[in-house]
Amino acid sequence: MKLYIKYMVSVRCKLDVQAKLDKLGLHYGQVDLGEVEFKQDITAEQHAQLQRELEDLGVELLDKGKGELIEQVQALIIQLVHHADALPKIKTPTTSASS
Repeated sequence: MKLYIKYMVSVRCKLDVQAKLDKLGLHYGQVDLGEVEFKQDITAEQHAQLQRELEDLGVELLDKGKGELIEQVQALIIQLVHHADALPKIKTPTTSASS
């Protein structure tokens, strides 16, 4: 089961979310910017508890649909920015003005 989290935009947010998951005793696998993958489905009560805990951090769970896609794109852009040094350098052609 995968849940998407709105406003989770930094490594610090990721660590804070992991701390909340641990506090609630939820079994999760991977935590990335904007998403958490659980090892098993969580109950409606656990979902509500997690929502309340995340609100304390200034982030929130997203409902299904367009919000998930938006958060995925934002998370990818943030990862690209944070790891820009690892990307290959691309030279763009220069144009010369002719007189």
